[in-house]
Amino acid sequence: MKTRRDFLASGIGAVLGAAMAPDALAREKVSKGVSDVGQEGPLQIEKLEIRVGAAKPFRALRFSDTHLTFMDVRDMLDAEDPMFASTRLEKRKARFPLSQASLVATLAYARKQGLPLLNTGDLFDFRSDANIACARRALEGLNVFSSLGNHEGFGEPLKARNPKTADEGRALRGVYEQALGNSLLVDSRVIGGVKFIAFDNGGLHRWDLKKRRKRLEGALSCDEPVVLMCHRPFGSTAVRDLALNRDGQKAKTPKKMTPWMMTEDDSADIFRIVRAHRSNVKAILCGHIHLERSWAGEWEGIPMFVGQANCFGGVQEITFA
Repeated sequence: MKTRRDFLASGIGAVLGAAMAPDALAREKVSKGVSDVGQEGPLQIEKLEIRVGAAKPFRALRFSDTHLTFMDVRDMLDAEDPMFASTRLEKRKARFPLSQASLVATLAYARKQGLPLLNTGDLFDFRSDANIACARRALEGLNVFSSLGNHEGFGEPLKARNPKTADEGRALRGVYEQALGNSLLVDSRVIGGVKFIAFDNGGLHRWDLKKRRKRLEGALSCDEPVVLMCHRPFGSTAVRDLALNRDGQKAKTPKKMTPWMMTEDDSADIFRIVRAHRSNVKAILCGHIHLERSWAGEWEGIPMFVGQANCFGGVQEITFA
């Protein structure tokens, strides 16, 4: 299978999945619980069913890791070094050349199919007024439920604007909440009788750990079946190996895996709460690892799905049954 670098270098980004024969691709997906793989413009749409105990099956479109790279003159002037920011911006755009087209196609497909949208983070590659304005306009009027990624709070190239205090972090989260339309520390939404709970494990939660714990415990104390949404996957040996092997990154060691997944060291409170409510939690949706093909596994017996990256044209049309 091509690596991400090979994939982008090949110049076939607009026809994701074309390098693999449809029948072969479908067989690969079936082995992971994906029943079908479709193509809609630049999108590769994986279709799968997750059994969560819904009273009546319903569909939703999940996307993750779009990595928008918009910046205007005001953003550039706010950078500590405008010329450095300009150089970094061009590099980030080159790394994610399909982001804008993928987002447009994702939102258009959701409108066409009448699907609610589930976003598991890194909609933005970095904080900028232009990125935030783009999201606000793009998502207006859509049924979208979001969790935050790590790039929303601490992305490059605008290092000088990254939050350094609790007040700055909370203010930034508030700006994103206005653009994305839901609370981003912990929030919940019932769709089709299933309770979706999104929580921040991307970075801006660091000043509100007690509040995050209390809100998550409260949200999980419910009668509905629960689907958890977050950016970084729950840590396991399988997820560690998935991240280690991505693009052949063999040099990374398990000791350095915390940026790729939640671990007991940095997220013991989350693990404890979810374990206490494991009978209610039917699935976990996350992203972050920038896969070209999604991954299905489990965390301590709970089905967990690491989505393919939207910046490569990936989305998942999920039937919750």
